[in-house]
Amino acid sequence: MLVLSNPHDSLFRALVEDGPRGDLLIREHLPSDIVALLAEVPLRGVDGSFIDEALRQSQSDRLFEATLKDGRDALIYVLLEHKSYPDPDTPLQILRYMVRIWTARVGRGETESRVLPAIIPLVFYHGARHWNVPLSVADMIDAPEPLAARARSLAYVLHDLGHIEMDALSRDPALRSGLAALKHASDSDVPEALLRRILSGLPSGSSLEIQVIHYIVSVYATPLKRLQSAVQFAKPENWEVLMSTVAEVWVEKGEARGLAKGKAEGKSQTLLRLLERKFDRAPRIFGRGFCRRLSRTLTAGWTRFWMPKAWMRFLKGRRNINPACAGIWSPMTVLPWSLLSQ
Repeated sequence: MLVLSNPHDSLFRALVEDGPRGDLLIREHLPSDIVALLAEVPLRGVDGSFIDEALRQSQSDRLFEATLKDGRDALIYVLLEHKSYPDPDTPLQILRYMVRIWTARVGRGETESRVLPAIIPLVFYHGARHWNVPLSVADMIDAPEPLAARARSLAYVLHDLGHIEMDALSRDPALRSGLAALKHASDSDVPEALLRRILSGLPSGSSLEIQVIHYIVSVYATPLKRLQSAVQFAKPENWEVLMSTVAEVWVEKGEARGLAKGKAEGKSQTLLRLLERKFDRAPRIFGRGFCRRLSRTLTAGWTRFWMPKAWMRFLKGRRNINPACAGIWSPMTVLPWSLLSQ
């Protein structure tokens, strides 16, 4: 004896999947202008269900692929709504199912993301109450014209910053500078004049000023000297503060690269503390310049770098230093990774 877990679903599938009868059922209930576009070839069933998991007891669906007379394909999405009352969320549900169908086809490579097949939703309802739910999400939108027309079209408003002149980005100087920073993010070479212009429009001492500086250092492939010159020209009153922000971002970038290699920290002050801990004290040459050079060397994945003579003299004077670990030769030397790991 056949046990039906969902008799509505079982009967629905028996109807729509009954070969020529299922084909006839769908064609009979589609609008005549849509049927006129369909070629006289059988509809093809597509595996899968797109219903929300929570609605599987109250809805059944079946997807069919149809060939149009012009050779293109269209999809017919048949949904059986077997609640006892009209569900006001049905338009949103159908839109969600349609997006899932398109997304699935693009993901499987069955269609290009720019060329989507038409989907004709066909809903069968057999509840006791009269159906009084809008037939489209577009009919649910409550707004004045032309806003309603725009929303119903499902079109988005595009501003391609790369093709907009900087002066046309905004009337506000700060907004114009922020958008210009985004506009030129993919440029291979940003001239100093443009950097000056971007920085000049930012309010001095503002969080936006810091944010844009942070963005430029993080994203742009701009030489540090060029950026420093632009900051000094555009922000002479607080260029030192801004350059400290630049240094912090460079440290963060160095740390990220160092962590990716699992070898080094990029922060020069941290290097200085590690060296002092290792050797009880640090010679005067352990200044910021030395640590920056060491940081860049480690970040780049190299162990060999220029070693000042004062550092070599310091190492040679340490009796508790293993010569193999010191690895000294002149004028180049190797600083072992183990120095930074303790």
